[in-house]
Amino acid sequence: MKVKADKVIMTAGISAFFGMILLSALTSDIKGGKVSETQKRKLATFPDITAEDMTPGKFTQGMEDWCSDNIGFADLYNRFYTAVNVRLLGKMTNSQVQAGKDGFYFITESHNTEIGMGLYKLSEDTLKEIAHEQQKVADYYKRNGIEYYLVLVPSKASVYPEKISGGDFAVSPTVVDQIEEYLTANTDVRVINVKDVLTEGKASAPMFIRTDTHWTAQGSYLVYEKVMERLLADGCIDAVSDFEPDMSVTAEIEGDLSGMIGVGALEKEVVSAPVWDTSVAEDTQSGEYKALEAVLDRLQKEAPMEIARQEKMWHNDSAVNDKKLLIYGDSLYRDLPERPVSRYFAENFRDTDYLRVRAGAEELDRCEKPDIVLFSCYERFAEKVLTTRPLVSDDAEELKKRSELPQQTADIWIADNGLCLNNDGGVVKCEKGSIVLDPDEDVYAFRGWAIDYRNRSDLDGMIVMADGVQISCPYGRKAGDITEHFNEEGYRNCRFKFTVDKNFITDNDVKKLTFYLLSSDGVSYYAPIEYDVSFGKQ
Repeated sequence: MKVKADKVIMTAGISAFFGMILLSALTSDIKGGKVSETQKRKLATFPDITAEDMTPGKFTQGMEDWCSDNIGFADLYNRFYTAVNVRLLGKMTNSQVQAGKDGFYFITESHNTEIGMGLYKLSEDTLKEIAHEQQKVADYYKRNGIEYYLVLVPSKASVYPEKISGGDFAVSPTVVDQIEEYLTANTDVRVINVKDVLTEGKASAPMFIRTDTHWTAQGSYLVYEKVMERLLADGCIDAVSDFEPDMSVTAEIEGDLSGMIGVGALEKEVVSAPVWDTSVAEDTQSGEYKALEAVLDRLQKEAPMEIARQEKMWHNDSAVNDKKLLIYGDSLYRDLPERPVSRYFAENFRDTDYLRVRAGAEELDRCEKPDIVLFSCYERFAEKVLTTRPLVSDDAEELKKRSELPQQTADIWIADNGLCLNNDGGVVKCEKGSIVLDPDEDVYAFRGWAIDYRNRSDLDGMIVMADGVQISCPYGRKAGDITEHFNEEGYRNCRFKFTVDKNFITDNDVKKLTFYLLSSDGVSYYAPIEYDVSFGKQ
C-alpha cells in the first residue's frame, strides 16, 4: 500500500510540475520585445528566422534569450530568487552592479566605475575613429541644411565619483571631456558636453537616481536648459519657452539597478515627477507616425545599431519655434514621470520626436524631415556608439581627398571586383557591367554588398553616381551571412540598398551607374565599377 501511495504522490508532483510548465508557456509573450517595468529594460524578441544573417547558432542563442525573458511568471520567478539570495542570504546576484556609499549603486559594465574614477581613457586610435565618423555625420547634415549637435552626457559615476566605494574619488576629466576636447581640436562638429551643469547642480538637487543609471527630473532639466541656451546662442531657434515644472510632486520608483540585482532587491526610491501646464499633444495615430514605425521595423533587422521601440512624437500648436526637433538618444530620454526631458524640449518646438536609436540613419531623417538634430550619447556607451558607422550617404567630394587604387582582384570569388549588385525590384536584368530596366515600372530598387578585400574589412563607405549625379545610397547594413561566407569577422556591416526613380533616369538621360568603393584606410578609393543602363522592350 505504501508503494502505491508513493506512486500517487509522485504522479501528482510530476503532473503539477508539467502543469506549471504548460501554464508558463500559455502565459508567455510569443513575440517578446516589451519593456519590463520591473527590470527597466527591453526584453528579448523571438528570433527572426527570415533575417539574412540568421545562423543556427544565432537562432539557438536567440531562443535561450527569449525563453529567459518572456516565459510566463518570469517576474514572479525573479522576485522569489531575489528574496532568497539578496534579502535572506545577503548575496549580490549580479556582478555588474556595485554598492557605493550613502545608498548609491553603480553599474560596472563598459568600464563605468573606472571612467568615474578617472582610470579609463580612450585611445588615440578610438578618438580618431570617433572624429572620422562624427565628421561624416556632421557633413551629411550640413549638405542637407539640418542643424546637428552631438550631446555628451556623463555617467552617474563621473558626476558622483565620491560615492564610489573603495577609495576617495573626486570629479576629474573623463571620457566625455576627452571626446569634447578632441572633436573641438580636430573637427567642426558642434559638441555640447553637459557634465559641468550636472556636477555643479548636485549641490542643490539630486542629479541622478541613487538606485538607477538615469538622471533625475532636476538633472535632466538642467541639461535641457544648457542645450536650449546653446541653440539660442547659435541662432538655431528664436526663443525658449518659459514654462516652469513643479519639482515638488513626487513618485516612488524601483531603480533599474535594483532590477539588475533582482526584482525587488532594493527599497523603492522617492523622486521628483514634475508637472506643469502644457499644450503639447502626443502623436501615435498620424500617417507620419505609422510611416516612421515601418522604417524602424525595417532598420531593426538591417542596421548596425540598437533600436528600441520607444519612439515618441509630440506636436505643439503654440510653440515658440516653428521648427521640428529630432532627438536620437538612449533610455535617458524615455518619457517617464521621473525624467520627462523629451517633453521639456517639446514645449519649444512645433514638432519634437525622440527615437531610441544609437546611430543616425538617412532613412529616418527622410521620414522625419527635422530642422535640428540632437544626437545624445551616454558616456559609458560612447566608445561603441560613436564608432558605429552611421547609415548616411557619403559625400562625392570625398573622392577629391583620396587617391585612386586599382580595382580589387582575388583568387577567390569577390563578385564584381568587391561589389555584388542585385535587382531588388523593377529591373529586367542586373549582371556584371549591364543593367536593363523594366519600362513599365516607376521605381527601380537595388541591393547588394561591397567589401574592402585588400584590408579584410567593411568599406569606409560607397558613392553611387548616375552620369555624374550622386544617388543616395547609405552603406553599412548588417551582413552576418557575408561574414560567414568569407569566414572573415571584418565583414560585419557591408550591405547597402538604394532606389532610382524612372523619371530621374529619363529626365537626366542616364546611361551609366558608377560605384566608387572607399577604402577603409581613409585615404584611397578603388577604381570605379561601371554598369551600362538601358530600358528593355515595352
